[in-house]
Amino acid sequence: MEPMEPTEEPHQRYARGVSAFARGDAARAAELARGLLGEFPDLAPAWGLLGAALCQLRFADAGLVALERACALEPDNPRWHHDRGQALSRLHRHGESLEAHRRALELDPGFAAAACGVADALALSGRGEEALAEYRRAAELHPAWSLPWGRQGLIHARREAWREAEASYRRAAALAAPSEAGPWVDWGNALRRQGRLDEAEAALGEALRRDPESPEGWGGRALLLGDRERWGEALAAVERALPRRASDPLYHEARGQALHHLGRREEALAAFEQALTLEPDRPTARWHRMIARLPAIARNATDPPRHRAEFLAALEEMTATWADLPPEARDRLAGAAGASLPFLLAYQGENDREPQSRFGDLLHAMVTWRARREGWHPPPPDPGPPTPRLRLGIVSAHLRRHSVWDALIKGMVARLDRERVALHLFHLSPEEDGETRWARQTAAAFIQGPLGLAGWAGAITAARPHVLLYPEPGMEPLAAQLASLRLAPRQWASWGHPETTGLPTVDAFLGADALEPPDAQDHYRERLIRLPGLGCCYHPPEILEQEAAALLAEEPEGVPRLICAHTPFKFHPRHDRLFPRIAREAGRVRFLFFDYLPAPELSERLKRRLAEAFAAEGLVMADHCRFLPWLRQGMFHGLLRRVEGALDPVGFSGFNTAMQQLGAGVPLVTVEGRFLRGRLASGILRRLGVPELIAPDEEGYVRLAARLARDGAWREGLRRRIAAGMPGLWGDEAPIRAMEQALREESERPPCAP
Repeated sequence: MEPMEPTEEPHQRYARGVSAFARGDAARAAELARGLLGEFPDLAPAWGLLGAALCQLRFADAGLVALERACALEPDNPRWHHDRGQALSRLHRHGESLEAHRRALELDPGFAAAACGVADALALSGRGEEALAEYRRAAELHPAWSLPWGRQGLIHARREAWREAEASYRRAAALAAPSEAGPWVDWGNALRRQGRLDEAEAALGEALRRDPESPEGWGGRALLLGDRERWGEALAAVERALPRRASDPLYHEARGQALHHLGRREEALAAFEQALTLEPDRPTARWHRMIARLPAIARNATDPPRHRAEFLAALEEMTATWADLPPEARDRLAGAAGASLPFLLAYQGENDREPQSRFGDLLHAMVTWRARREGWHPPPPDPGPPTPRLRLGIVSAHLRRHSVWDALIKGMVARLDRERVALHLFHLSPEEDGETRWARQTAAAFIQGPLGLAGWAGAITAARPHVLLYPEPGMEPLAAQLASLRLAPRQWASWGHPETTGLPTVDAFLGADALEPPDAQDHYRERLIRLPGLGCCYHPPEILEQEAAALLAEEPEGVPRLICAHTPFKFHPRHDRLFPRIAREAGRVRFLFFDYLPAPELSERLKRRLAEAFAAEGLVMADHCRFLPWLRQGMFHGLLRRVEGALDPVGFSGFNTAMQQLGAGVPLVTVEGRFLRGRLASGILRRLGVPELIAPDEEGYVRLAARLARDGAWREGLRRRIAAGMPGLWGDEAPIRAMEQALREESERPPCAP
């Protein structure tokens, strides 16, 4: 109990509690309120303060009890009815919250906060138009108050009515007090959702200028930095917010996402568990926790099988939970479906058809449920009568300079016969560059986001495509959500992410003869269409090469350099031992890796693993390995002129990287893997006519890499043959002609279900 100071009256102690609550110290406010109630058990203001403080501390049940006591003691006080309505809202009892706020407004028709509470309850009940009217009423009651305008912005943003949202946020920002960050935070978050990241950063920066300790401002900045894949900074931002929002699951969830991308698996899972402790049915935390079973990088060779088993168990649990949920609970969980994807499953070196199919069935069920419940489920596809020009839709977030664009999409856009194919491009991202503008000019139709899931489904079905192609649905949540719906009679995927989609709504997978093993169909749920050659019409991107000599100024003279130009998660821990074995056999060699810019901690984990592998062979990693900074394309190409060879990761190859390295004349050693994702470089080398660079196994990989480092004459002969052969790989139209034939054949098949 709080002792009363000798000269302090009860109202002074109450004022101290209100002051503590106002500055964000709800725990102190609750302590002071309890002290008062110990001496004055019928003091309604103390019950009201206690209730509000407990709600702020996320003890809404206890807060509601206290506020109901305040209402019983002072039934005509509108403040207690308003605060009771706020407590009911926290408990998702929106109908009762609406009535409580209406009672407050009856008692005081000029109570703007109560009008706002009515609007909030209506909005949370899905009655958006009524809510907008009540927010306008609150704004009329309190013309200088920014909150009603900001809340109108939130409703418009939820509907993706961005013009109206921006107008509301501008009005809220104009009314905001000098130290008020809220309108700028909401505006920044809306801009972020539209992909207008520079503008979002400016708005969130203004929020933090006004209130440098705004937890919402730091939380918004964390989400923005995550969108920019600056995960270390994102973690620092959310941890800046957490001390003042320790009881809010949103911040623990955001922290978990950052930790997951930084490879800190156990900490990420603990953060998601904390979010679920605070809000047990929080759907996005439940979903992200399932995906986070797959870490961004493994610590050792024994981890991946264990992580895989834990992910499959979590997937099974999620599937069973979904089957048992009542409709209202399904509505909430369905909104999280596909928020993140099991992208990292492909890096474990196993056949993923079965787990991806289980995931695909769940995603399809949840997104379809959401579409039906929200009233926008697309009708059965009807492309109309046959037409000489087939309508092909391509759905991608990468209709711009990107590895998926360079390898797959650009050749289609450039070479598909417009007499036979009308190309409809759906660019899911607001990002654009010169490639985007060129694609817009050459396509029969071009639609660019942001539109949201329902908006995109409507736009795609309105185009009535005969065939819909998703080049990389495993990389982009929105693409995966759309692909889980039946939006066209025939739906295809391709190898932007070289892995089966597992979706029952994707009918065929565009592979390549030169890249797939004989038993490749066993790796796909989809019917495999094997296009000839490399399966794509590749054109080398135009890159202004930059001199890279300064990068290697400290490198020892005369030591061969083998470049390992891949992200850390492509290097499976069971293959770490190959590098010291190559070093021992070669005698003198330097491996050039790269610090991974989006998450440097992943590179640090790889360094620790390599150090252990070299030490196990009696060698020192630093004598043989160097991690260079992440390079822009021009500098990377300059570096390729100064290395003796390149090593392709065992098990997960790189198509664009191999093409760039070979295009610069750099000999590349690879192992031919079991799956498409481990055979990209070997397919290129065979087409190029240098199959001797393809190792049959790990022992052969070590021998070839060591010879590449030692044997300068062999190396130079390979360089000449590679330089002579590479032009023959550019601009191969055979895959495009085969694709056109497959389109015609597919369009004549009966529509697929579901």
